[in-house]
Amino acid sequence: MNTPPPPTPASGRRSADDDTTDRNEREFDVVFALDPLDEAIDVAFLALKGAQHAARTTSDAAPAATLRGEWRTHNVLLRQSLRLIDERVQDLAKAVKRLPRSG
Repeated sequence: MNTPPPPTPASGRRSADDDTTDRNEREFDVVFALDPLDEAIDVAFLALKGAQHAARTTSDAAPAATLRGEWRTHNVLLRQSLRLIDERVQDLAKAVKRLPRSG
């Protein structure tokens, strides 16, 4: 004889509403991960604009040490902004992986 499995206690059962809520929360995680990524991209653009501005406004007669100093500063800013973008992309990828598979 086939015996039905023992009933799951009420605390262990999940309703369809719980599954929908869980999926919606995961979708919101993706949406919320996009905003910091967008901000990180804005930071990178600002760092790049700053580097371009510094390159254009530094006079040709400026000492080499001044040019190297400006280059180092903007190089560090660009690298940090790219690292920030990378971190935010990883956060977004984790949120996307948590989404339920369809089909």
